[in-house]
Amino acid sequence: MFTMGDHILGIQGHPEYTKDILSNLIDRLLSNGSIQSEFAEDAKSKLYKAEPDRKCLERICKKFLKREYMDGNI
Repeated sequence: MFTMGDHILGIQGHPEYTKDILSNLIDRLLSNGSIQSEFAEDAKSKLYKAEPDRKCLERICKKFLKREYMDGNI
């Protein structure tokens, strides 16, 4: 939960989503035409390289609450 002044943003994460589950989800999105193969390959190549960047998510949320999300910089 993030708050800034009168603004509140709540996000429900999904820690139960393992990398295998996400890989399967990418495969399903690719097979049903929701994403292109280049996007799927890129996503899967990054999936096993790192853990979630919690500080980046925090910056995104704070910028959203401050209405700075339009500047394109995270």
